[in-house]
Amino acid sequence: MTSDVTIITSVESLRQLATLRLSTVVNCLSSALETLAKVSGDLPTARGKADGQYSGSKSQTEISLEVHQSQAYLLHLLDSCLTATWRQRAESSTPQPSEIPRFWQDPPPLDESSARTLLNILVTYLRFASNETAQHTGTASPAPSRDGRGQSSALLSWGHDGLHHSASSVLPTSFLQSHIQSRQGRGSISREDQHFDCSNVSNVVDSVSQTTRYLGQIIFYLSSSNWNFVFSRIRSRLAYLTTTIEDMPDLIELRLLQWSNLNRVRLCQLMQETSNVFLHIKRPSQIAFASVMHSAIWNWIDTNPEEFDILVGSDRRIDGNPEALFDMLYSMTDFSSSNAKRTAVFYPLLAMILVICPDLFKKVVVGEPGGKSSGLSKKYSFMESLKKGLSGSKGFEPSVACYVVFIKAAMRISPRHSLSALRSLLPEALHDLKAGPLDV
Repeated sequence: MTSDVTIITSVESLRQLATLRLSTVVNCLSSALETLAKVSGDLPTARGKADGQYSGSKSQTEISLEVHQSQAYLLHLLDSCLTATWRQRAESSTPQPSEIPRFWQDPPPLDESSARTLLNILVTYLRFASNETAQHTGTASPAPSRDGRGQSSALLSWGHDGLHHSASSVLPTSFLQSHIQSRQGRGSISREDQHFDCSNVSNVVDSVSQTTRYLGQIIFYLSSSNWNFVFSRIRSRLAYLTTTIEDMPDLIELRLLQWSNLNRVRLCQLMQETSNVFLHIKRPSQIAFASVMHSAIWNWIDTNPEEFDILVGSDRRIDGNPEALFDMLYSMTDFSSSNAKRTAVFYPLLAMILVICPDLFKKVVVGEPGGKSSGLSKKYSFMESLKKGLSGSKGFEPSVACYVVFIKAAMRISPRHSLSALRSLLPEALHDLKAGPLDV
């Protein structure tokens, strides 16, 4: 179908129209996605709803492959139009000289109505994709209810295990590379970003995988153009999680963070909000949120490497009270804990927080007279626990995950930061890993 000349011409015309009247194109494709949701009988009417809950009128197993393919194709078209518009803006600007790659500048914001409608639809389809994935992995009920309880077990499972699937950026490498601002002002365009390959959606699992990919890329755009709107949605969900009495609340909106385009200012906002509310969130939800926070920080490093490099060179910590979040997390975690899943998620996040606090990290790695009694005791204890963890069955995997965070982060900074804590720690980290038992 996608090789038909008429379709190719129509899609190209749609992309060109998007560069002139983006809101019109977004509204039309959003309407088409909403109509498809109604036709499928499984998804709710997203427009105008704040939460996009399920109607539960049809089980997911009753949805045909053709409907899945249509959903993926419409999301592909929307993603393609947004990217075309963003690329045009990037090509019209002159990139500043830099040793480190820069991403395109943020696109112009969508009008509030278009942004709200689009975000509601994205959350709706994100919830659908999560439930469909859970359906095929046997972690959730096939028929979700209106209040979202049907997907709770799947989302909690995602919160527990998501870290293993998103140890760094959850956006495809080809997508990230295509958004780099080169000296000629043009990003590379991969074939897969221009065309929709039906062979990649020949079954439901592959179709949902493609759908999730396009959802993530559209969320990346919307968080770039309308960050305040997206962040407001995340804050509302966090506020709900601090007051709800549900044992298994709906967590799907937290996944918006996995694909958000964070710069330093946005990361500071997120860190401050997290530091304020994390302690008041129920434990199961904390695990899911910690997982997406880990992904969000990696996304910032991957999409804004220059900002990360400047932060490391400044010997200052990121704003937003990250040290308070570190202390909270560490107080709630230890290798002897009966909740191994919490430790598996919290420990790598603790490592990430140290990475974005170069001043604290340097004091702990290099050593500071009286440092253990100067508010850094939990940071010292954490680093010491990593070495001990390598020799025990309960602490081995979390400790290795943390060392991997340090090594990967060290690889992201420029050679001029050879005296940074990350680079200074490398020899010791590699030695500890080699000395660790192989049969744990």
